[in-house]
Amino acid sequence: MIVKPTVLVLGAGASMPYGYMSGATLRQKLIDESTFRSLLEAKLMSSTDVRGFCETFRYSGMSSIDAFLSRRGRDLVPESTNTFEKIGKLGIALALRQHATFGALFHRWIDASSDRIDKDDNWYEYLWARLTDGLPKSGIQSFGDNRLTVITFNYDTSLEQYLFTALKNSYGLTDDVALDLLNKIPILHVYGRLAFDQVDRIPNPLLYGVGGLGMATKDAEQLRVMDENRLSDDALRERCFRYFLEADRIVFLGFSFDSVNINRLRVAEAIQTRYERQFKTSGDRAPEIHCTTLGLEAYERDQAHSALFDGIRRVSSEYVSRSEHYFEKSKANIVYTRDHKSLRLLRSSGALI
Repeated sequence: MIVKPTVLVLGAGASMPYGYMSGATLRQKLIDESTFRSLLEAKLMSSTDVRGFCETFRYSGMSSIDAFLSRRGRDLVPESTNTFEKIGKLGIALALRQHATFGALFHRWIDASSDRIDKDDNWYEYLWARLTDGLPKSGIQSFGDNRLTVITFNYDTSLEQYLFTALKNSYGLTDDVALDLLNKIPILHVYGRLAFDQVDRIPNPLLYGVGGLGMATKDAEQLRVMDENRLSDDALRERCFRYFLEADRIVFLGFSFDSVNINRLRVAEAIQTRYERQFKTSGDRAPEIHCTTLGLEAYERDQAHSALFDGIRRVSSEYVSRSEHYFEKSKANIVYTRDHKSLRLLRSSGALI
């Protein structure tokens, strides 16, 4: 079991081993009018709506659909009565549903190509092993004692579906019991999530991965846009901040270190606060922080490091030498793990022990 308070912060790269797209690939899907075909066939959108959305997003030069919708979400699509937010949410849901397969969550190497999975980065399986290490069937009610929180910027519910299914099949649980146990592990979706609970409260694996319009419209209702001029959902942000302040370990997996997302969750502020506590009270240690930065160049890694750790240097002047030591130590750690995928990072760092 995970006994130290641990926070996993997930970006798009964390879901890619299970067939999901990177943020860049999702953008390509959303500037392609064919992605919206089912909306047109159902007459929920017009070709003018779809063309206007795709072209505007394409020519915006913005690499992230989240960033685009935060800036233009409330605006009307040219020559339309629909907003960019409405069309964008439906597009996101359609694109992600088309890329989700239930089989991809439980890796069969023979299916790696067809399911678009990375069989060498099955970190869900490793996480599951850590969550249930030393936990017999007779003690399954203690599953909720795992001190894990997940904060994810992803819309997909692949992690929830994996843990729910593993609980059922590993321990022979009913759907209701498995879901109740799963809900004891906080999994917070910053931008909302695709539909997971069905009408009867239980996730249906047959609906996971179905790209149907019915599911997509339900999905769209649960997605969230944060206006760049107004930080919405303060309760969620404060809850995330509190978890950072209480964590012994913070682990970023597949995260892009976008400054907007870091600022929204006040990650750097939490890290600075924890180091201030450590310098003043030796018994209050700052958290271990581990990051995957696979694919980033040296300058980009430096930027990611600065976004998280610059606050250490702003700690009281009486701790200058100590703060500089931890600043450089954290930088060296990020460089050391620069080629680590999620599974390798978790295994090599011992972050879930």
